[in-house]
Amino acid sequence: MREIRKLLGCGNIYHLKYERYSKWRPHVKLKVSNFSDISTKVIPFFKKYPLQAKKRLQFEQFCQVAKLISTKQHLTTEGIIKVQNILHRDSLDALDALVQWGATEIT
Repeated sequence: MREIRKLLGCGNIYHLKYERYSKWRPHVKLKVSNFSDISTKVIPFFKKYPLQAKKRLQFEQFCQVAKLISTKQHLTTEGIIKVQNILHRDSLDALDALVQWGATEIT
């Protein structure tokens, strides 16, 4: 994960432990929160090295939402509806803005 963060040049690594959920196993996650990093580093990387199968569709939808955000359309009622329509297409986990409970940053 550190090598991926180094390659992208952005993001934070978190070790996730969900002790209260027996079905979930501990794992690490790379999270990029800075929109500038997302638009200038993450999106171009995955356009150059495309994802496969279902993740490809999720990435394309992620890019649509990112474009709306970059043009500030997400701040209007119409833009919010556009984002919701994109999100509800496949009920995308990748685009959920949920807090990652139990996350501890790894430096």
